[in-house]
Amino acid sequence: NAQTTATIVGTVTDSSGGVVPNAKITAVHKATGLSRSTVTTSAGVYVLPLLPVGEYTVGAEASSSISTDAASRTARMPRIRRTC
Repeated sequence: NAQTTATIVGTVTDSSGGVVPNAKITAVHKATGLSRSTVTTSAGVYVLPLLPVGEYTVGAEASSSISTDAASRTARMPRIRRTC
């Protein structure tokens, strides 16, 4: 069976290496424009599950003056989660 969904996991940190809680994370599928958002935990961690497999642009917005550049991520193995 082909894998059709994936999960992107990451941590948002500031320039000093400190974690950024409550940052809004948005992932946009490059081929389809599908957009999914979440918010980082108190440890700066985010999880975007059940995404169609493909390449994503991931950006972060924080309420403090921290600005993060968009990064390109590819949702593929080993982060793929098989769905039934």
